[in-house]
Amino acid sequence: MFLKAYADVKYTYLPMRKFLILIVAFVSITAFAQDKELTIKDAITGYHLYPRGLSQLQWLPGGTFFSHVTTNDSGVQSLDIYEIEKTHNGRNISVTLEDVKNSTADGNYVKRLPYADWINKNEFRFFANKAFWAYNIDSKKSRKLYNSENSSGVDHNPTADGFVAVVDNGIEGVLKGKEFSDKSDVDGIVIGQSVHRNEFGITNGTFWSPKGNALAYYYMDESMVTKYPMYQLADTPATMSEIRYPTAGGKSHHVKVKIIDAEGNNIKLKTKGTDDHYLTNLSWSPDETYILLAEVNREQNHMWFNKYDAKTGAFVATLFEETNNKYVEPEHPAVFLKSDPNKFVWWSERDGYNHLYLYNADGSLDKQLTKGDYVITQYHGFSGNGENIFVTSTKENALERHLYCINVKSGKTKKITDKSGYHSISVNENGAYFIDNYSSVNTPYISQIIDEKGNLYERLKETENPLKDYAISRPEVGQITGK
Repeated sequence: MFLKAYADVKYTYLPMRKFLILIVAFVSITAFAQDKELTIKDAITGYHLYPRGLSQLQWLPGGTFFSHVTTNDSGVQSLDIYEIEKTHNGRNISVTLEDVKNSTADGNYVKRLPYADWINKNEFRFFANKAFWAYNIDSKKSRKLYNSENSSGVDHNPTADGFVAVVDNGIEGVLKGKEFSDKSDVDGIVIGQSVHRNEFGITNGTFWSPKGNALAYYYMDESMVTKYPMYQLADTPATMSEIRYPTAGGKSHHVKVKIIDAEGNNIKLKTKGTDDHYLTNLSWSPDETYILLAEVNREQNHMWFNKYDAKTGAFVATLFEETNNKYVEPEHPAVFLKSDPNKFVWWSERDGYNHLYLYNADGSLDKQLTKGDYVITQYHGFSGNGENIFVTSTKENALERHLYCINVKSGKTKKITDKSGYHSISVNENGAYFIDNYSSVNTPYISQIIDEKGNLYERLKETENPLKDYAISRPEVGQITGK
C-alpha cells in the first residue's frame, strides 16, 4: 500500500496563450482557497490542526444513556447526559463543577469537573478529600462510598462496595465492608501490579470476580533479577535509577496468583510449571468458583490453559494446550457466553491469524467462530439475547477497521458499519446501540450512534477538515503489485 499525493489538474493540449491564462487562473483560485502554508511550528505543536472529537464520550450502565463533556466559549465545562429514545425526545441532563461542589460538604476539595466513572445510570464516582463519592444526577446529592488515601492506582469493585489500591509496598482496600491488605518491605517484591514486562496482553495486576466477592492479584518476586541503571540525562546533573530486567539467559522473576475473598482468606494458586514461567490472561468463571489461567513456558513455545479452584487454589485440569515451534502469545482472557455459562470464547493465532474459538467448559473445542486471511482486533460484547458477538476486524480491508456481528450458533458473520475508514466502536450494555467514531482519508472525524443493523440513530458530531485552508496535496490510497 502507498499514499499518493496529487493536485486535481487535467491535462490537455492548448495554444500557449490560453495555457498561460489557465495557469494564472488556477493559481489564483488555489491561492485564494488554500493560501496557508504549514510551518515547522505547526508540525511540532499543531494540536489545533487535529480533528476534535467529543470529550469523554461513553455509555452509562444500563445502555439507555450516554454522556460526554462539553466546553462552552468561556471555557466552562459541563457533563452532558442524553437518553437514547426511539422518538429522539429522551431526557437531557447537564452537570457542572458547581453542581458537584454543592453536592457534599467536602465539595470545595473538588477543583475541576471530575471524570464521570459511572456506577449505574444515576450515579458516577469521584474523589474528594481522601474519599470516593457517588454523585446522583437526579437528586444532585453525593454519598460517601469509602475512604482512601489514593485517587490513582485504584481498581473499584464491580458492585461499588469496595476497592483495591496499589500502594508503594503492596495493596490495600475494602471488600464487603472489611479492610484488607497485602504488603511487603522486601526489595524485589511487587504486589498487585502488571507483571512480565506487560507482555501477553497484561495491563493490570488486580482482577475482581464477576460479583465482587473476591479479588485475584499478581504477586511477583524479582529479587533474583539483575538490576540495571537508567540514566536521566535531562536532569542537571544527570540522575540514575535502577530497574530489574530479565535478559535472555539470565534469571527471570517468579510470579504467583493470590486471592482474597469476602471472609478475609488469602489463597495462593498452586500453579503448574517452573517458577519462571509466565501467568497471563486470567479470568473468572461466571459463578466465581474457578479461575482460568494461561501458563506459558519461558521459551514461549508452549501454553497450557489451566483451571483452578478459587476457594482452595488447587489445580483442577488443563483444558487445552497450544504449541508452536516459534512462539505462542495468548493476549486475551476467556469470555464466557452470556447465553450459556458453560461455554467460552478464546482468542488464538494458531492458524496464523488472530481468530475466535468457541470452547466448552471442559476444554473441548466446539467450533472455530471466525476464519480467513484477516484478524479480529477487538471484542465489544454480546447482543441482548446473547446469541451474537460484536467484534472489530480487518476482514474488509487491512487498512480499515469495521464492526461485525457473529452468530455464536452458526458462526455466520455480518458487517455492520458501511462507511469506508477506521471505526472505533463502543457498545451499550444490551448490545442494541453503538457509538461509532470513524475517520478516513476523506473524512476527518464523525461521531454517531448506530443500531445493531447499522442504521443511523443520531449523528453526534462531524468535524470540519482543520487543514482545508492549507496549501497541501490530497492523499490517495493505492496498491503496488509485487512480482
